[in-house]
Amino acid sequence: GLNPLLIPLAKNVTDGSTLSYIRWPTQKEAMDLQIVRTNEVGVTLVSMSTDQYCHRQVVELDFAGNPNVVEAASLLNKDSPLYNIGDYMSMFRSGKFPVNTPAERRLVLDRYLLLKVGAFPDCYERLAENFEAQKNEISALVTCVRAVNVFYGYGHPVAFHARLLQRLGRTKEAQDAARSALHLPKWTVAHSRSDLE
Repeated sequence: GLNPLLIPLAKNVTDGSTLSYIRWPTQKEAMDLQIVRTNEVGVTLVSMSTDQYCHRQVVELDFAGNPNVVEAASLLNKDSPLYNIGDYMSMFRSGKFPVNTPAERRLVLDRYLLLKVGAFPDCYERLAENFEAQKNEISALVTCVRAVNVFYGYGHPVAFHARLLQRLGRTKEAQDAARSALHLPKWTVAHSRSDLE
């Protein structure tokens, strides 16, 4: 019952979603296989490559204080050193960002992941939503445009941008972005049925 472009890796027994590689029909041979998770209406992009996915998992285990981080970091660094336990703390100690609440700490982690590990759609979305909450519309929109460019071919970043434009009262731009999202593969546009509304 999976999309024929997916190569399943693991199934989440809680929600039934499947973590999979996606192989586009026109994919170049040298291009990394991207990792997606199935949802009720299609797929959600998780990572642009296996290396970035594994690197992120180790950083998040470290951030959570999980005791398995030592073994995971050892596996990640087997061929070349990518991450030392505690590396993410450099951004926390920089003093550039507030770290008083769990949400603020998550945003600092998102910045670390985007700067040091790779591009992840959920990290961009949390940053854009935070800028929007701070009434920093320009930074929110720039963050969305960056995500649209990085995740070319996926509709969800474009649809997220359209919803942000709509919330900011930029109706004409929101309509244009929504139309752009619908020109991309429909099964990449939404995370859930409510996203389609």
